Amino acid sequence: MDTKLARSAKPLHLLQLCFYAEQLERIQGRLPEHIHVELGTEERETFRTAEFIAFLRPDQVFASPEALAAQMRKDTEEARAALETIDADDPMRRFPLGLTLARTREAI
Repeated sequence: MDTKLARSAKPLHLLQLCFYAEQLERIQGRLPEHIHVELGTEERETFRTAEFIAFLRPDQVFASPEALAAQMRKDTEEARAALETIDADDPMRRFPLGLTLARTREAI
């Protein structure tokens, strides 16, 4: 958990928390299931660590270049689909992590 004065969780907040989660995993041998942001509004936003940790692990190993290409195509299709659900003037449209945040908020 981390505290922020912001009114909503920002992509960089989640990256920071994922870094903390990785350190906990290194020490405890287990990745925390959730990360939390305590906001300036005194509300808490909770996210599944597994959904965001990949942004810190770009060296993820794929079985082959074809597998990497297939995953990239899938991610692109999902991002496009998510983009269609976000208003044109929403700043989240500019950030891939923002798209993931938007989808996650809908699922929570």
